[in-house]
Amino acid sequence: MRARPISETPQWLRRRSSQHRPLDHSENVRLPPELLLATAQCIQLPRDILRFSLASRKTHKLLLPALYASLECKTYYRCKERLTFLAARPELARHIKRLVIRPNHLMSSSYIWLDAEVEISEAVERLAPQLSALATFIWDGLEPPEESLWIALRTHCPRLRHIGSTVGGGAILEDSELFTFSDLEGFSLITNYQDRPFSMLVFHHPDAVQSFPEALWTMLLDRCANLKELTLGGERVSYYTPLFDVRPLTRGRWPKLHSLTLGHTLMQNSGIALLDWDSVSEMQSMKDFSSFISSHRHLRKLHIPYDARFPALDLTGSDVLITEFSGTHFYLGYILPYCHLTTLSLSSLSTLELWVDLSHRIKSYLSGLSPEKNAALQQTDHIKVLRPLVLACPRLLHLKIMCTTKRKFGFAMKDFWKAIEKGPRLQSLEVQKVWSIAEENMTRSASRIARHVPSLQQVTLLYAKQPWSGLVRIKVKQTGVYDLSVAGNGNVIRVVADENGEGLFRPFTRRYTRNLRLRTIIGHITGRCNPGAR
Repeated sequence: MRARPISETPQWLRRRSSQHRPLDHSENVRLPPELLLATAQCIQLPRDILRFSLASRKTHKLLLPALYASLECKTYYRCKERLTFLAARPELARHIKRLVIRPNHLMSSSYIWLDAEVEISEAVERLAPQLSALATFIWDGLEPPEESLWIALRTHCPRLRHIGSTVGGGAILEDSELFTFSDLEGFSLITNYQDRPFSMLVFHHPDAVQSFPEALWTMLLDRCANLKELTLGGERVSYYTPLFDVRPLTRGRWPKLHSLTLGHTLMQNSGIALLDWDSVSEMQSMKDFSSFISSHRHLRKLHIPYDARFPALDLTGSDVLITEFSGTHFYLGYILPYCHLTTLSLSSLSTLELWVDLSHRIKSYLSGLSPEKNAALQQTDHIKVLRPLVLACPRLLHLKIMCTTKRKFGFAMKDFWKAIEKGPRLQSLEVQKVWSIAEENMTRSASRIARHVPSLQQVTLLYAKQPWSGLVRIKVKQTGVYDLSVAGNGNVIRVVADENGEGLFRPFTRRYTRNLRLRTIIGHITGRCNPGAR
């Protein structure tokens, strides 16, 4: 049978065949720019957006709005560096939609650092005219920023809808410019840690009740009808953290409210009358608080601090549906019938945070043992405690361990991988512990963990100078954040490190990239997973 030449092939057949011919990879395929930008905006990790943008110069220029959409600056030096860069590149600052400033992140209060905060506040103020797209601004300093900063943001940032600030060691200004905003969708006013000399300037007694300015309630109740997220008070991070009265909150009705976090606050009168549930005032407090919670049908996240300072809840007939609850067991009985919690079963637990302190337990065991057994017990007891907890969570993705065991009884960071090596496929790990002189270089400890748990995408390590608690603030010696990704043929892990800590004369910052070989580990995993491997 003779093959018909193409010229003799019917036109309708040639047209149909051309529609189904395979794609020639030599041809240039052009994707719509909007599709590339939308794809980048769906990527969570900034480093992945950066890698995506490095495909070409045109791609990098196109993805600048996604690269600079969210910016978080920690420590004074990092804030100064990035704000100076943006001041010189105003065309990049116009892409910022979310800006978080933490000028004294994990630092103790001192006059030097407080002066540095003023410098950072003034830098943000000068940058404000270029932040036309800004929608969220969070100031997380030891003290609130300068009043002129709020004026600049209100003037130059018409899209600003989420605002956060801190309460410092001084009294909150009744006529603060912070309370002159309107149409906010998110607001937070929290208390950061203050050393005693600063806190005692105003808060003479730890149980003295403070009141938020009336201007704050006027702003929230009268001018922010679309409020979605509200945080007041923050955690009690020191003995002198001020206690705020939030009873005016019950007058609020925000149809879109879905997140409410109340920190070191009270909702009822303090004193002996707290235990008298038959009193008229207590019954009225319960009625007002219950009515407030029940009126917000879209409320999903609820954080209540203390049962002693908050009334009971009566949610009978309520349509509220809580999906994330934080509080004492006192409220669990009231909340549970209205909760659809997903973290009560360990089998489906994806995020776990543990606070471990075995100082007293280990000390009692060490009496009467030989020095060799003492050393072995100190190094393995924590691993024996943590390993079964991790193994009990087969779907665990995110793990955070805070260990305040005294340094001479604690574990070494280089041995922590033993607790999680045979556990679930973790994606992120954070370990905080008291530093000891026996610790190896932090980078080596992170590398050990990365080699033995290849599924990790990020490892965060922190050394504290001494044990800490809810009343004793953590004093950081060194922190390290290590972003991990598989490179090469799967036998190399690329580590992007960001380390901060105390230097001899001033804090230091190190950033670098390192590649880790995984030939031995990958081969072991392949042999274990492949039934035909020998």
